[in-house]
Amino acid sequence: MHISAAGLCNIDRALAAQILSLRPVPAPALDCEKGEGTLRDGLLVAMKAFNLLSAMNDRDTGVAGKLLATLRVNAFGIAFPELYLGLSSWGRGDAARARWHFQQHIARYSADVIAIHMVHMLDFLHGNPAGYRDYMATAAVTPDEQLQGYYDGMRAFAAIENGDAETCEAVAAAAVATNADDIYGLHALVHAYHTRDWHDAVVAVLEERMPSWKSNPGMNMHVFWHLAISYQAQGQTANAVATFLELIRMKADPLAETDIDTTDFLWRMRLLDTNRQQCQPLFEDLARSWAPSIYTSRSYFNDFHAAVAFIGAGERTFLAKLASKPDIACLDKATNRAGKAILAAAEHYMDGDYACTAGLLEDSRPDWFRIGGSRA
Repeated sequence: MHISAAGLCNIDRALAAQILSLRPVPAPALDCEKGEGTLRDGLLVAMKAFNLLSAMNDRDTGVAGKLLATLRVNAFGIAFPELYLGLSSWGRGDAARARWHFQQHIARYSADVIAIHMVHMLDFLHGNPAGYRDYMATAAVTPDEQLQGYYDGMRAFAAIENGDAETCEAVAAAAVATNADDIYGLHALVHAYHTRDWHDAVVAVLEERMPSWKSNPGMNMHVFWHLAISYQAQGQTANAVATFLELIRMKADPLAETDIDTTDFLWRMRLLDTNRQQCQPLFEDLARSWAPSIYTSRSYFNDFHAAVAFIGAGERTFLAKLASKPDIACLDKATNRAGKAILAAAEHYMDGDYACTAGLLEDSRPDWFRIGGSRA
């Protein structure tokens, strides 16, 4: 396979490794509106837009749209039109069309691991784990060992999301051995252990490899969450709480609205009646952070975590506003139906009507995957 098949990855190999390791990349530093800039400049703009779209809210999507408009006449948009059209379709709320354009790009650039990462995240965020098979059906896509390693990290996660823990473990271990900085591959390996309740293995691998992932803001909070959960499962409550508090301190942007891992672990602490007095002010802070997302979110996965934060903080009004907002226009009827049922269940839970909560959750459970996130 000729190296040109690497597509975006061939623009700047060092930058490609930085992107695929989920490390921060330089901010776009030019105005592309008049077609100025190199392919590398355009790639930086595209990645900025991609990261904004991945936030799944109207505000960041609007900013992404302005960035993408500059790519239309830039060298990048001209060289990779299907990639540009895929991102633009995502920005307009048409995930199916976005996915089609991404796949057209991958059909031409079969070793473009950055593009594969984009469509992989699109599927992850839109509840389409079965779709991973469409572009991760082969054992190899490139003779480049580094790119193959990053690809295998995604392929491993695709395996665990489709119920194959053994394949995930083997492929993820090889991916991490190839690229020590591959936090996504490490995350897949942890999922292979976590799914089987191998908490000793989770703790061992994350403690051993902590220098390689702790400083990576692309995913370190989530990996810390896995470590805290496993400490908790081992009965190491003090270690679990200490890890959780370190996780909170790692929040890259104090003004960020979404805070999924903190919300989840706080709820676990509440259910176990661990440090409830310490939890309350943290829930109140989370509720304030999540509040703007009530009317801007494009994700029921995010909405559910906002609902949990509102319950923990005792914010019944915020929860009622969230549950009563209109359907999310860019999502299909089945996803809106499942998301609405989950939010209604949260309302009933907060009101103490646990029978109704359970009924709504049992009825909607076959469709939970539709709201996005991991089902492993």
